[in-house]
Amino acid sequence: MTLLHYPYRFGVCGTGLEEKTMTRRDGCTANIGYYDGNLNWFFVAFRDSSDYYAAENHGLSGADAE
Repeated sequence: MTLLHYPYRFGVCGTGLEEKTMTRRDGCTANIGYYDGNLNWFFVAFRDSSDYYAAENHGLSGADAE
């Protein structure tokens, strides 16, 4: 997994993408992206104040991805 900082916006290709939204305990929302019906997430994108962050999944699966 890689955690990235984006000063403007985080964006991805929408082909085959399904997104779910979750709310963290601190009230911040995060979008979780899944591609092509995969059960393991590809990215989690969230915004904190004026910055954007994203975690990218590079091989985590099952319980490790959760």
